[in-house]
Amino acid sequence: MTEHGDFYTVMFVPDDHGRTFSIRVRRNLLRAAVLILLVFAGGLAALALMLGDIGVKLQFVKALRIEKARLENENERLLRAFQKIRKIEVLSEYLHRMALDGIDSVRLSRFFEQQQASAIAAPDTDATADRDHGREAGTAAAASNRPQDFVLAIPSIPPVEGWVTRGFATENGGPAEEPHAGIDIAAAAGTPIRAPAPGVVDRVGRDAYFGILVVIKHRFGFESRYGHCSQVLVAAGDNIQRGQTIALVGSSGRSSAPHLHYEILRDGRAVDPKEFLFTSVYE
Repeated sequence: MTEHGDFYTVMFVPDDHGRTFSIRVRRNLLRAAVLILLVFAGGLAALALMLGDIGVKLQFVKALRIEKARLENENERLLRAFQKIRKIEVLSEYLHRMALDGIDSVRLSRFFEQQQASAIAAPDTDATADRDHGREAGTAAAASNRPQDFVLAIPSIPPVEGWVTRGFATENGGPAEEPHAGIDIAAAAGTPIRAPAPGVVDRVGRDAYFGILVVIKHRFGFESRYGHCSQVLVAAGDNIQRGQTIALVGSSGRSSAPHLHYEILRDGRAVDPKEFLFTSVYE
C-alpha cells in the first residue's frame, strides 16, 4: 500500500503471477472505515458483556420464580394444616361441652357418691396437705371439694377418636385373660391425643413396653397415662387443659399397629377408664 497525497493505493498481486490490480482509497475514507470497525468491535464486546449480565439476571429470575412457586405450595399446605387444626379445636370444644353439659345426672350423682365414700376411707392427700397449711389452706381445700370442681378433675372425655380393641382386666379377670391396666384404642398414626381433664405433665419418657409415654397428674388423686405415642407435644411441668393435644398416636414400644394405650389411676391404683368416660368410646 502506497500513499499519494490524499489517497492510499492498495495493490493486489496474485500468487499465480497473474495480472495485478490496484485500488485507490481516500485517506479520510479509510481512516473513517477503520474507526467504524473499531467502534463496531467495541460495541460487539459491550453487547457480549451485557448479554452475559442479562443471562445471569434471567437465571436469577428463574430461580426466584421457582422459589415463589415453592412458597405458594408451602403456603397452601400450611393453610390446609391450619384449617385442620381449627376443625380439631372446634371438635375439642364440642367434646368439652358434651363432657360437662351432656352428662347423665343420675350416673354422675351415683359416681360422685362412690368417689366420696372412697375418699372417706382413704383421705385425699391433696386435702390433707392443705389442712396442714392452716385456716386459709383449709378454706381452699373445702372449696376444692365442691362437686363441680371434682367433675372438672375427672378424666371424662375419650383421649382419642377410635375403637377399643382391648379392655381393662385386673389380676382377677380369669385365667384366659392377662392383666391389662388400661384400655387400647385403635386409631390412625398421627391422630391427636387429647387430655381428658386439666392437669400437669408429670413425666415424658420412653418405656420398654409402652414406648413413648406421657403421664399427667390431675387433681383429687387422678393420674392418666398414654403409651405407644409417635410424638409428644408437651414437656414435663406443663399445665394442661381439657381437650388440649398432648401427643400423637403411634406404634412405639411393643406394638404391632398404631394405637393408644390409655390408663387411669386413682390414688396410685389402676381403675377401668370406662367408669370415667361420660362421653364414651364404648357407646
